[in-house]
Amino acid sequence: MLPEQAQAITQVLDGLPTDFDIGQLRQAEELMVGFADTHNAHDLRSLSRYLVEVLDPDTVEAREAARWNATCAPRSTTGTEFRQ
Repeated sequence: MLPEQAQAITQVLDGLPTDFDIGQLRQAEELMVGFADTHNAHDLRSLSRYLVEVLDPDTVEAREAARWNATCAPRSTTGTEFRQ
């Protein structure tokens, strides 16, 4: 494994949801180390969403909606809230 790949794996693991249990984190680490055999550092960084889908498939939609609301949802400048 190249140093850049190890750094990418560390970044992905650090960015996983904080509510993942130790078993999910260990599985994520094992998957990422395995992916290093066939993926470069750039590609490894793009696997974080895939890991969430694999490790916690029941919450993917809710997590994506929350991420979208936090980063992409329209913001009101008048104090009015936008609702879905």
